[in-house]
Amino acid sequence: MTARDEVLNLLISYCRAVDDRETDKLWRLFDADCEFIFVDDAIAHGVDEIRENLGGRIDGAIRHRHILTNSIVEIDGDTATAKSDWYLIKPGAGQAWDIEGAGYYNDELRRSPGGWLFTRREIRPAPR
Repeated sequence: MTARDEVLNLLISYCRAVDDRETDKLWRLFDADCEFIFVDDAIAHGVDEIRENLGGRIDGAIRHRHILTNSIVEIDGDTATAKSDWYLIKPGAGQAWDIEGAGYYNDELRRSPGGWLFTRREIRPAPR
């Protein structure tokens, strides 16, 4: 597996862990000193703050699924950057799914002995 594939797996693992409410898996994706910038500009520093802030948002969210697309990944040795578009869909009436939101992730990552980790994640809404 290439480094790019490993980074893409990390990005996808985040979406799956959030969507499936598997927070025990989610917290393992972040570097201990990670900075997380939320769509509302709230900032969490470190895994404990991320767990508190993101965990509360996950607990209060409706059931949804992420669609992640158009990922641009740049690898530089043991560090990487990624920018991806995301769409958040939720169950609608009947069998349909509705788009709840859209935006992009700006990510900085590092390779650790256990695999790639987020060192910085920024969530931005799609421009209107």
